[in-house]
Amino acid sequence: VSIWVSQLPQGGQLPDTSVDVPDVVGQQWDAARTTLEDAGLTPVREAQTSDEVPENQVISTTPGSGLSVSPGQEITVVVSTGPSAVAMPDINGMTVEQATVALQGAGLSVGQITSEDSPTVTAGTIVRSDPAGGSSVAAGSSVNLVTSTGNVALPDLLGQPLESATATLRELGLLAVVKQDPGCLAVEGNPIVNMSVPPGPVAQHSQVEVTYCTSEPAPTATATATTPATPPSTDPSTPPED
Repeated sequence: VSIWVSQLPQGGQLPDTSVDVPDVVGQQWDAARTTLEDAGLTPVREAQTSDEVPENQVISTTPGSGLSVSPGQEITVVVSTGPSAVAMPDINGMTVEQATVALQGAGLSVGQITSEDSPTVTAGTIVRSDPAGGSSVAAGSSVNLVTSTGNVALPDLLGQPLESATATLRELGLLAVVKQDPGCLAVEGNPIVNMSVPPGPVAQHSQVEVTYCTSEPAPTATATATTPATPPSTDPSTPPED
């Protein structure tokens, strides 16, 4: 009995079986879960949006760190899902100024602005955005804009059949004016031999003349055999004609 008493903790109390909750705030969820499990506790994840704490990082725990709890105690771990999501407005066709107002109203901001050719979108207005309209984005995100130059990229049509070349111009919203050149020989398919506008950027709805050859080859001369005339007969037995 004397040996047992001598091994008791000071004050005669039984050994404390409680566990102090470790501080896992700021850790990633996986690391926090491992820390709590190694301490003999049971972590329970709870998601919460946050504009300050990055996604998947621990915001807080309940009970809080430093408190003594029983082994196996469930610890609620509040983990950030990042900023709250907002709906991206459809700003296609707007001017940059109009798009800026719409984005700011949705809790978003304008990011990088670039431009590209477009056969249909008016110059200076939005062709598309990234993220696209209708998508769900984090509040405070920046949105990249692409505006129209008001130009169309005209391809090189030389050598293309007339039907294909005019179809391409129609698809680009350009006005095809077809001209014939009788000064050069016609070729099957009527390939284009000249363009009034060189390939490259042209204004929307521009007129483009395309020329093809229409001359037919000259007919080949054919030699014709002639039969010599028969001289009058000099036979004395033949009576003269009256």
